[in-house]
Amino acid sequence: MAEAAAPRLATPADADAIAALHVQAWDETYRGLLPEPEIDARSFDVRQQQWRNQLADTAKRTYLIPHMGFVQVGPQPDPAHAAQYPEFLFALYLVRAAQGRGLGRRLMATAYRHPFTALCLSTNVQARAFYRHLGGIELAEVEGPNGPDDVTDILIGWRSSPR
Repeated sequence: MAEAAAPRLATPADADAIAALHVQAWDETYRGLLPEPEIDARSFDVRQQQWRNQLADTAKRTYLIPHMGFVQVGPQPDPAHAAQYPEFLFALYLVRAAQGRGLGRRLMATAYRHPFTALCLSTNVQARAFYRHLGGIELAEVEGPNGPDDVTDILIGWRSSPR
């Protein structure tokens, strides 16, 4: 794979490219960690509409490395964390072929403006290790909306720029 371009601010014209990356990265990351129907339900059409809507939301910043990955950060949705962590990492995805090359770190550093939190699937050991490596602190376990039989996420926080 050629040297990656620097992350750039995504525009609404990037919705299709981000949707395709999201579908591929979701498939590569979550097979075996989430039920197959849940993964399959997130088709290109679903992600395309999602990213058309997301990129129209000017309160969020989305950065893209074409063909490799993207990150999205915006206002903290949880009032309980807003004072200490005013922003939230809504998405960070890299296709498998782009992982291990410093691109996730580059995307995170580009997106960082203020302390933020993120949710990470508790069973996604690779992502949790990556976030810890970048200075993220695991703050709490968060049960899914369907109770203890649902997935559990880990709330992670960064008080300074990911290193």
